[in-house]
Amino acid sequence: MKFEVFFHVEGNQLPSIVEQFHSLWKFSEKLENVGIDLNKWHPAAPTEKESLAHKAFGPSGPTEEAIRLAHSNNQDEPDFPSVGIWNGIEDNGGAVLKSSLSLNGICSVEFNSDGILEHRSYDVTADLVERAIELWAATCIEVGPFKYYVDEMQVFPVRPGVGWMLYLPHEISHDQVPEAQMLRHVTDANGHKGTIIISEIDGMFSVDNPAHVHTANKIEIRLADCGLLPKYADL
Repeated sequence: MKFEVFFHVEGNQLPSIVEQFHSLWKFSEKLENVGIDLNKWHPAAPTEKESLAHKAFGPSGPTEEAIRLAHSNNQDEPDFPSVGIWNGIEDNGGAVLKSSLSLNGICSVEFNSDGILEHRSYDVTADLVERAIELWAATCIEVGPFKYYVDEMQVFPVRPGVGWMLYLPHEISHDQVPEAQMLRHVTDANGHKGTIIISEIDGMFSVDNPAHVHTANKIEIRLADCGLLPKYADL
């Protein structure tokens, strides 16, 4: 399952590695609601053995060892710092959380999981989206199966896909997207209003269900017609 946050850094200075890692910690606290224990996260490291030997988080945030590894990992790309953690599990049950920053481009936070969000209700997943916009002033958040995006099942390959749910920083009404099964109006980190557009509430969105894909596609067309679906390049 893909969960990706797009945002921009405000001002002319990137957050420090510590600040970047701290934001992942705050988001990881919310991930306990989908069964990922905060104590199970490990920092990115040159080898799997070294990663598993350390904890990413302690009681009050990132551990000193995790911060040390993050600084070491970013020595060659100081202008594009990235911080990553994983739960030590490959394939089913595995999860990776990564923050990638750029001063003059699009920043992102990716939560990629296998067999985790698939077993959660739409409201639990929408809660994660809401937590994300409290931490990062997102220009867009996509949530849905990898295949929906990799196989370009969305209508416009150069624009975000609705998939299971899509956050946009606009107040959107049901009259504008009547195909959406639910709209959740939320407020981001800077106090701006936005909307989580949810295409399926009776279970998880599935690319193997033509009705689910059809609904998501109709929402995308409707948003584009309203001038509300930007290009990735304009995020």
